[in-house]
Amino acid sequence: CSHEECTNQAYQGGKCARHGAEHKLCSNEECTNKALRGGVCVRHGATRKLCSHEECTNQAYQGGKCARHGAEHKLCSNEECTNKALRGGVCVRHGATRKLCSHEECT
Repeated sequence: CSHEECTNQAYQGGKCARHGAEHKLCSNEECTNKALRGGVCVRHGATRKLCSHEECTNQAYQGGKCARHGAEHKLCSNEECTNKALRGGVCVRHGATRKLCSHEECT
């Protein structure tokens, strides 16, 4: 992202979603979901890549495979920790924060 001190991935016009990039919405009438492929969301026909392992229906993440069948994920950088890194190279136990809903009535 081109915004000062922002390290998020830029999507549109050099900006991340937080700093003004707009995602295309599903072209189906009255649908407000994010369009993935072909201008539609998953609910209205966009397909996601599935794991290439025989008879697996999980979503593929890396190298055409799901986590169960070989997609690698980064581990926490804290010594001897084997948890999955979420943000900043660390797991929740070692300082990564989870993004919470910003809606007032949401807990």
